[in-house]
Parts: sequence; C-alpha cells; structure tokens
Amino acid sequence: MGLRDLCLFGTCLRAQLLATDTIPITSPQTICTEPSLYCPPRPATTDEQRVLMGKYIDAVVTRKDIKDGFCNHVTADPPYIQHDPDIQPYGKEATMEFLLGIPAYADMNLTVLRSGFDNGLGWAHIVGCEGPKPGDCVQAVDIYRFDGTCIMEHWAVIQREKTDRETR
Repeated sequence: MGLRDLCLFGTCLRAQLLATDTIPITSPQTICTEPSLYCPPRPATTDEQRVLMGKYIDAVVTRKDIKDGFCNHVTADPPYIQHDPDIQPYGKEATMEFLLGIPAYADMNLTVLRSGFDNGLGWAHIVGCEGPKPGDCVQAVDIYRFDGTCIMEHWAVIQREKTDRETR
C-alpha cells in the first residue's frame, strides 16, 4: 500500500494503488467504439498538428476525457509507443486501461503551465495536485511524437514537488 507518483499523457497525479486493486481488462473495441477522427495518420502541417495536440490536451487534461483523447488522437496501428515501464504491455489499450483504472484521476487539479509544438513533436508542462499543501503536487513535461494527424509516441519527465520539510 502507499502513494505512487504517476504522470502519463499530460496527466500528472498521485494515486493510491492498493496491492489488491485490479484494473479490468477491456477489449479495444469496447473502449473505442467509433472510428478515430485522426488515426490512422494522414498528412498534416505543423500548424494543423499544433491544433490537434491542443485538442488532445483539452480532452485528457482539461475535460479528463481519456476515451475521447485516446480514441481520437492516439494510434492503434501501427502500435502506440509508450515509454513508461509501469504500463505493461505497451500500447494504446494498456495505457487507457491503466488511466481509466485510477479512481483519483477525476478529482485531480490539472493545469497546463505552458506548451509548444514544432517539427512533429509537441510538449506540455503540466502540474497535477491532490491538495493545497506542498508535496501534494507533481510536475511533468510530456512529449508527444506525431505522424501527420496522429500521436504515435509519448515520453514524460516527472518531479514531485518538495514538501516544506524537504525544503529546509
């Protein structure tokens, strides 16, 4: 038992994961029931990709709609590459199941501090907080690789904010 820092796909949070918690395995067809709006990838300019990244961040971070963000913006074929060792197996469905299985996600205060996009790569600096005290937040920079209209790959750099005691 205990708290674990977690930051994936523009989502930063600390979730209490009990050893007995399980994440239900769902087939991709039951999660994404409609055809994707942007995947498989089609050609897109850098400006179009920047807009699409904004739509993805709005869905996953602002509206906390993981299904909309992933089903419409993240590739399934070719397989999505998730550079997070906590999510096994890698891929779109495993990442969605992981995020959808975190009960605290809906209650997190998530804020995009800044973002950018150039040459097929987008990034977002995000802070996620469970409460108002120092140490209740994590900060992350999430990096996304696009192929045309579709997110193909993700990396994250994560840091837990220090508590008052840790800064003395």
